[in-house]
Amino acid sequence: MVSVLAPFIQAVGADRGVEIIDPKDWVILLLRLSTPTIQFDILTSGFEPSPDLIDMHVRLVVGIFLDGAFPQGGGRAVLPDGYATYPWGPAFQR
Repeated sequence: MVSVLAPFIQAVGADRGVEIIDPKDWVILLLRLSTPTIQFDILTSGFEPSPDLIDMHVRLVVGIFLDGAFPQGGGRAVLPDGYATYPWGPAFQR
């Protein structure tokens, strides 16, 4: 998933005039933002999201992420030092 989305992140950055520094790390951040809430609800209750709700949630999170991380003409998008190398859970480690 990371390798598939990284070119998309770079293309969005180029369209917005933003140089994306290490797009794979930005994809990992996007995935961390978009999945936990639904997963937590599924794990802690009888919640069963519909495909429409999942689609709406993903579109909203991606839109907020792109607008916040890569604002039009933002220059460079760089994650803070140490963020990408922090020992996160195994799902998104390289």
